Amino acid sequence: MSFSLSKRYFLLYSMLFLFFCFYTNAQKYQKFSFDFPMMGTQFKIQYFDKDSLKFIFFKKAIIQKTNEINLSLSDYRADSEINLKIKNVGIESDLSLILQEVLIESQKAYFFSNGFFDVTIGPSSQLWRRMKRQKILFSDSLIALNRNKIGFEKLGFNPLKQTINPQLKGMQLDFGGIAKGYTLDKIANIFKENDIDKFYIEAGGNILLGKSNIKKGWPIEINHQLFFLKNKAISTSGDEFQFVEIDGQRFSHILNPKTGTGMKTSCSVTVIGKSGIETDWQSTTICLLDSKQKLVKKPLRLIKKLLNERN
Repeated sequence: MSFSLSKRYFLLYSMLFLFFCFYTNAQKYQKFSFDFPMMGTQFKIQYFDKDSLKFIFFKKAIIQKTNEINLSLSDYRADSEINLKIKNVGIESDLSLILQEVLIESQKAYFFSNGFFDVTIGPSSQLWRRMKRQKILFSDSLIALNRNKIGFEKLGFNPLKQTINPQLKGMQLDFGGIAKGYTLDKIANIFKENDIDKFYIEAGGNILLGKSNIKKGWPIEINHQLFFLKNKAISTSGDEFQFVEIDGQRFSHILNPKTGTGMKTSCSVTVIGKSGIETDWQSTTICLLDSKQKLVKKPLRLIKKLLNERN
């Protein structure tokens, strides 16, 4: 009788032990990753979770959100929200939540940078793209004509009413210096809303980090130096690949709203901060103000200092 009882307990404990092993293994964090093209670049997503069944959900939700943002902010798509509404000169147009949020940050960036960051740079962006395609250096008068269409105050943005009222025909918006950072923030929100805090998101010189599977953080190389970071946004602005050379002159794709032309001095500036939308415009602004900067950890303080030195 005691043997039978002992055997029964042995079998029971064995089953519990096997169940515990299976459950513990199932609860281990697994790495998931996927890439997809959008906004003229490649988005790279990594995250750690215990539930493999969520992968399809996250992939679909993230691509859908990114496409939604692109449809609102892209200056390449004729059917985008900004391209349709910027044509309504003298007409007040309601904004989507996406466009409203990005314009609020763009307005803050415009005033803080004393106009060195300006999303109404679009006319000059279009001219630079033509110059790059045709390898033609356009006249000063044509550059000035496009420059006169630039100026955030001409957009007629009303954050309280959530509207814009463009004041000039031919105005165009270019969110190239802020849209990707904003998109990374929104992707991170998808993870956070589903209790995922270990993630890595990258797109076109912008990185947004949550926690890592290793305690000290994600290994990130900046200017040939290794950093371990977590819960940070990192944005790099530079012209290593985006420039055009005409008649022996080099013109960067980073445009100066004050002149309407591309920078002639090469730069590569990396900013470390809290959110993607902030570090995105900050790195562009610092590039324009001081191309010698390499790594900046207190961007707002530096921008203020550089502007004061110009006055």
